[in-house]
Amino acid sequence: MNEKNTTLNVGWAHSYDQVLSNQFTYLKHRASKNSDDLILGVSQLLGPGTIFSANGTFSHEAGYLNDPYRSVVFDETNLDANARVILDGEKRPSSRDSQALLLSLTQAVPALNASVEGTYRYYHDSYDIMANTFGLAWFQKFATTLVVSPSFRYYRQDAARFYAIQFPGDPANDPGRAPRYYSSDYRLSSLQTFTLGLEANIKLHEQWDFHLGYQRYWMRGLDHKTLQVTYPSANIFTVGLSFNY
Repeated sequence: MNEKNTTLNVGWAHSYDQVLSNQFTYLKHRASKNSDDLILGVSQLLGPGTIFSANGTFSHEAGYLNDPYRSVVFDETNLDANARVILDGEKRPSSRDSQALLLSLTQAVPALNASVEGTYRYYHDSYDIMANTFGLAWFQKFATTLVVSPSFRYYRQDAARFYAIQFPGDPANDPGRAPRYYSSDYRLSSLQTFTLGLEANIKLHEQWDFHLGYQRYWMRGLDHKTLQVTYPSANIFTVGLSFNY
């Protein structure tokens, strides 16, 4: 619309999952999960080389939302015959609502045959997780066949209201002191992540593109309680081939 200077987009997705039980998890019976995702967005051409985009996403999940592999420890948990703590499975709310706003600004730099893109994303959900993400990427074109793009992304979030490394009471021995919901999944803790990347796109033919990328990713906890060794780091390599028609 607006003489092709404005683009509106709307989308909806629904997924239905069956979560199967097995002897290596805390899930004893088959469970299900439903989720709906809605996106509303706009892209606006602000000038010959400037594009601004804003996208809002709204999600609702319901059903079995636990991670069946995650365990928790309670203060009054019993010991087994080998004097080892008996672990319990986590318990999350049966529904989760989230909202996110993504803003991006892309600016062409004709003098360098390049462009730069900055992004900001705000996220909030019913677990009381609030997160902010900042990203910056440079797209450098060489001749007519190669684009190289270094990038940086920083992410920071608050902890879910039911996250801890240990909980009072015990669901079996002292359920009155045990909280309603509990999880020790480090992904729900207060944390920050950093991502450094370098990608290359090579046009092999009018219809064929070759993609090659590397990212260094690392995560740090911020609550001063969860052990830092819990948080992972990774080297991520990507290779792709695209056909345009």
